[in-house]
Amino acid sequence: MRTPTNPRVLAPAWALALTTGALSLALAASGCSTIADELGGEPERSRVSPGSFAGGADAPAVPRPDPDESGFDVASAGPVLAAPPRTRPQTYTLRADPGIPGYAPAAPVSQPELVDAKVGDINGHPIYAGAFLAPLEARLIAEADRLPARQWHMLADREIKRALDQLVTDELLRAEALAGLNEEQRQGLRAFLENAQQAFVSENRGSERLAEKRLLESEGQTLEDRKRDEESNTLVRLNLSREIVQRVHVSRRDIEQRYERDFELYNPPPLARFRLIRAFTSETAKIAAIRDALASGKAFAEIASGELNSFRPDEGGVQEVRVEGEFADTEFFGAEALNELAKTLSPGQWEGPIEFGSLTGWLLLETIEQESTSLYDAQLKIEQELTIERRQEELDKYINRLIERARVGDLDEIHARLYEIAVERYGPRDR
Repeated sequence: MRTPTNPRVLAPAWALALTTGALSLALAASGCSTIADELGGEPERSRVSPGSFAGGADAPAVPRPDPDESGFDVASAGPVLAAPPRTRPQTYTLRADPGIPGYAPAAPVSQPELVDAKVGDINGHPIYAGAFLAPLEARLIAEADRLPARQWHMLADREIKRALDQLVTDELLRAEALAGLNEEQRQGLRAFLENAQQAFVSENRGSERLAEKRLLESEGQTLEDRKRDEESNTLVRLNLSREIVQRVHVSRRDIEQRYERDFELYNPPPLARFRLIRAFTSETAKIAAIRDALASGKAFAEIASGELNSFRPDEGGVQEVRVEGEFADTEFFGAEALNELAKTLSPGQWEGPIEFGSLTGWLLLETIEQESTSLYDAQLKIEQELTIERRQEELDKYINRLIERARVGDLDEIHARLYEIAVERYGPRDR
């Protein structure tokens, strides 16, 4: 509050407005005429100065107020006109009074429901259940209507664990990569992200509003969300490249050793493919029809896939068996007579009819497939497998080191809390 230097305290402007306004109302209410009404012309004009409102010799004195709130002491000032008392703003607390006749508290429309909850921290960044579960929500709700309760709980637990591990990995890698950037690299990152943002906006007619509208419709993100995700992904890729990718090398010797270890995988035993047509021996009409069909030159596979066959007709009567060791020592069928017949066949040859138990059958050895992949053909696939395995091993070690250094809450406890909330929100009902 500014301290006045005039020895007389002037009436504030609001006092003037209040006084003149009240006077006008009083005159109007009492029916008194104004000066203009009396003289039949314009009212006499007079100058009003600050002195007009100062207390004169005849002005009644008023009690001196105590120092006001600002600390200004008005004891030395002259008499002032009486002004409306200043009052402090009043605060009122409204509540329903149980003593009022007919009062009854409103009944809750539903049970209290958890809106959101902080379940843990990663490097000082809080994890909120709502934001974490949002990407899983649609699937968990859909599966709750489709799966038995036990299977849904297993699915929810697995998906939450996977998403939590990914979140921890990404956050730690992002923070580590950001900490390793110098100022020049940080500026380069900002420029890269701005260019990516501008390119995305350009694809939407150069309109940020249109770009954000389409982004919200397709991915539920704003442009700022997209930029933040792009920054995180870029930093994660940078850190993976620097700490993992560049450290993993697969040598020619590594590839050879893996091929020797998995030799049977690349050179599996031969695969014998049979087709069997069978019918009960008592079904003489069906057996006769099978004989006639074969005699007419109808394809064996076609008959085996038809209604005359009682052995896997939907699969064309196919039976495939790996030939472990010698062909003659392999068991192809459980029925001894049929198994012995199978060992005498050559690819493309069929025999029958033959009776085994209560059945009569015809058997075709269609092919013996020998699949073999040389080291030369397998080396690229083996190199890719070894690279992925070793990068994952290095990543696991690296993440474990970061977790030991970083401030990460108890992941088991965070997982359990997220699972509880997911069950409450999305779990199967009444099952």
